[in-house]
Amino acid sequence: MGHGAPDEPAAAKPLWVPPRRGRVRKRYVALLIILLLVGWVGWKVYSAATAKPGPFVDYGQQLIDISGSLQPEGENGWSPLIEAIRRAGEVDPTTLPEWPRDTQASADALSLYRVLRGVYEPSELRSELAYLGLFNESGALEFLDESARCPRCVRESYVCNDTIGLIGRLAPEYGPVRVVLRLRLASLRIAAATHDTTEFERAWSHLMCLCRGMSYDPCLLGYLLGSAVVQDSCKELNCILTESELDRETTRKLLALMDARPLVPDAEFLISAERLEKLDLVQHVFSDTGNGDGILIADRLATYCDVTGPFGIDLTERPLLNLPGSLMPRRAETTRMFEEYYAKMLERAKMSAEMRRSQPFDFDAYMRAGPVRSAPVRASLVDFSSILGTRDLSETDIAATRLLLAIEMYVNQHGEPPAALADLVPEFIDSVPGDAISCQPFGYVRRDPTPDDLRPFWLYSYGVDGEDNGGLEPEGSRATNRYALRDLHEGRGFDCIFNRLREPVEPDEDGR
Repeated sequence: MGHGAPDEPAAAKPLWVPPRRGRVRKRYVALLIILLLVGWVGWKVYSAATAKPGPFVDYGQQLIDISGSLQPEGENGWSPLIEAIRRAGEVDPTTLPEWPRDTQASADALSLYRVLRGVYEPSELRSELAYLGLFNESGALEFLDESARCPRCVRESYVCNDTIGLIGRLAPEYGPVRVVLRLRLASLRIAAATHDTTEFERAWSHLMCLCRGMSYDPCLLGYLLGSAVVQDSCKELNCILTESELDRETTRKLLALMDARPLVPDAEFLISAERLEKLDLVQHVFSDTGNGDGILIADRLATYCDVTGPFGIDLTERPLLNLPGSLMPRRAETTRMFEEYYAKMLERAKMSAEMRRSQPFDFDAYMRAGPVRSAPVRASLVDFSSILGTRDLSETDIAATRLLLAIEMYVNQHGEPPAALADLVPEFIDSVPGDAISCQPFGYVRRDPTPDDLRPFWLYSYGVDGEDNGGLEPEGSRATNRYALRDLHEGRGFDCIFNRLREPVEPDEDGR
């Protein structure tokens, strides 16, 4: 057996083999990236949870300054006006012994609609007259007198701080405004029926004061309330001028009260005020990085706009809700969106009603065109199409009422209506105003009275279709039928007469 070289023992396998340098580097890089992502997410969560709005600009004072700049200098009638409104809201006629206990009868008496419609019969209006007497004893009339004597009516302050913003406020005085409106309209009707010229002029001055006070308060609700006061006051006075005669001196005083200063400010005023309210919204619900940017603070938005989640869950003071806010449009982008929208609305406010109808603005399409992630903030935007239409209605009612007062003075002097509206100038009115709805002159025809219609003339608007139909109105409720002024489809082929016939009370009327 041959002896060869002994076999070499197998090499022992090492317990640990160092990884390749490249693999180590990749693991460290991956770990570093993960740590950075975790840190970034943590920083985002912390930043969102601790985000705070501010510093705050006093936009409330800017609104007050805008309102004041549109009014003459002098004593401010805001405080007495608000006191009168407050006292009117506290009047409770249901405590009177003679007040009806039936729910529907009580509602009818509170609405005072029977005073403002049909023939004035004091024997049938005992509850309403008792209500008016209680209001007169409240002292509100004296405060209205004081406010009416003041040349300006400007809100004195807003409650606006880092918690309560302008968009979330509802001024407590707005609620009873319509109560004061109904009460003074009823007093106007009664004063006309009883030939009490002193009370008649006093009630009209209060209505004009209420209109200016609300219209020049830079808030959408106040503006709309002021417009309602104008339209309802003008319609009631037009009915009174149609069914009775006023002496020239009383008529002159009523016209002077209307001409003392514009009753409703231009729509540009309201749009500018709404713009400031939205800037106030931005500063309350966005953080501030110091360069005009920041993230949406979702729980502040819920607090500011009083928003609740599904099933009534309170969304306020939940900082973790702010994390999705960082994915929504930032402060600078939101501010730019608001500025662009209100610039569009200011352009439309300067258009005539005819131009706006020919170039309609589709608000719904505008809202849909925006990014979905901006919906929570865009939801605060207001469609100004109908608001601009309301401004046109107020302007048309004011112009028509001024013309009817001038015609009444002409009749007092000449014994008959003028042959044309131009005959009123310059003795009874400086110039013949135009119709803001049709963007044309008012329609006017002298006519022979008939047993069904004793009016010796018609003063009317051509309506939104701009066509002169000779004063033709659709059949139906004469006192409330204003299709021609509001709806292009329903009002086509019809006009709207302003020297209106008062509609009688329907004994079986429900749902007022």
